[in-house]
Amino acid sequence: MCCGPRPQPGSNAITVSHDPHRATRIGEASNPGPNNKKKILASQAIVAILNPTAIRNKHQEFQTLIDTHAVNTFCCSETTATQEVQASMTHHFNKLRLTTIWSPPVMAQKEKISNQPSLRGRAGGTSIHSAWPIREGLSKQHDPEKAPDRLTHAVIQWGAMYVQVITIYGYTGGNSWHKEANNSLFANAIRKAETIDLPVMFAGDFNMDVHQLDLYNHLASQGFSSLQVLYENMYGHPMPKTCKNATIPDTAILHPTLIQHLLAIHVDKQALFDAHGPVILAFDVPSLPHYYTKLSTPKTWIDIPIDTDDLQNAAHFTCQEAHPMNLQEWAELVEFTVDHAINVEHRKNPELCAMQHLPKRYKGRCQPTKFKKNPLVAPAKKARDGDYNPPFECASFQSKKFVKQIRRLSSLRMRLKALEKVDCIWNQTYVDLWREWTSILNWNCKRQNFLSWALDKPELFPFPKGLPTIAWLLLAEQFLQHQLHDMLHFEQSLRNKMS
Repeated sequence: MCCGPRPQPGSNAITVSHDPHRATRIGEASNPGPNNKKKILASQAIVAILNPTAIRNKHQEFQTLIDTHAVNTFCCSETTATQEVQASMTHHFNKLRLTTIWSPPVMAQKEKISNQPSLRGRAGGTSIHSAWPIREGLSKQHDPEKAPDRLTHAVIQWGAMYVQVITIYGYTGGNSWHKEANNSLFANAIRKAETIDLPVMFAGDFNMDVHQLDLYNHLASQGFSSLQVLYENMYGHPMPKTCKNATIPDTAILHPTLIQHLLAIHVDKQALFDAHGPVILAFDVPSLPHYYTKLSTPKTWIDIPIDTDDLQNAAHFTCQEAHPMNLQEWAELVEFTVDHAINVEHRKNPELCAMQHLPKRYKGRCQPTKFKKNPLVAPAKKARDGDYNPPFECASFQSKKFVKQIRRLSSLRMRLKALEKVDCIWNQTYVDLWREWTSILNWNCKRQNFLSWALDKPELFPFPKGLPTIAWLLLAEQFLQHQLHDMLHFEQSLRNKMS
């Protein structure tokens, strides 16, 4: 934008301009952003654990908790929300800037003579509402068979940390069946949590003392703890009652990583809901990602395409004048021999042996052990409407790469399909299409780029020289999905063996 003539260097003259846009910031709203207080609150995750008895038309109570405690995540048990109630309350929660994850809707309490849907549901139903980025957990295979509405699983991003929240609504009663049903329900919740390696919070109305759950001692041995124990350790006296000043069914069991970030526990006494007082938790939100410590050991070279004959031929060359004096020198000689065998094999057949030398991750035998910090595998991002969603949680960087590539292929395919209805296409549109196709071509996984991956599939021959057709993209997408599903099932079997 031109704002008048520029003064000459060294001149003291002041340039006069009548341009109304000069010295004016264009496009800034009258209220440019939140004040400092709200920014400080945004650095904390404030969680409310509550039992609304029936969530219908109680959005004002949620607003009160937001105004009073700056709550940005709600874990709700006993919502009694039918499909119609879920639809209407989602609209209200959207106004509160909360994204909602619902359990399956509960059945209507009764049928009307007019055949109109009843808005009063049966006892049950759970939900999670959050202002933080949130998506549903991919653990449908572990839903309870009889009452899937009593568990809701979500993955939430708190700053640089991802956590999973599982909301529970336990069975009521005081007999042996009630305890067995709650133990079975909690076992399903643990199996859901094991589908992804992230810190977890089990929260909700358990309808019993959580310390009497059969699996609580197992979790406690791993560093988990209940809010009752944490409250007494933090404040020096027992946690206040949450239900009719008699019991504490509304509580949570926290992962040791979340315990490190726990700042405060509070039981709200405003009597906003029928018989339950919401439990308010404050967590510090980390700005840096979490790492796990691992003993650094070299990878085995069994998967490298060389055989015994290759190693023997390489040893004739590398071991002629070698005289190792200790174990470390012997290990270096062995790795040098493997490196030479790989180099010879690569020159003979570069397509079969893609690597030219032994990579660093395969070296280091008989060396002093070192501990290495590795980043946690972040969960796959939430899919947009119409995007591909994997059937299970991704437990490796490789499976996440496959999900990203499938979504790219799907996006390009849908754009090309939409352009079939357009008579005139702008040049910038072609540029964007080529950029998207270039990103697809630059994909690599398991030391294999997209071109070499496609050439291994006879059905994808010939490889497109220009922009691909819609049919070719769909076929490549299906092949990637099939390979990804095999990978996810393998990861799932490993998790089941380790659980």
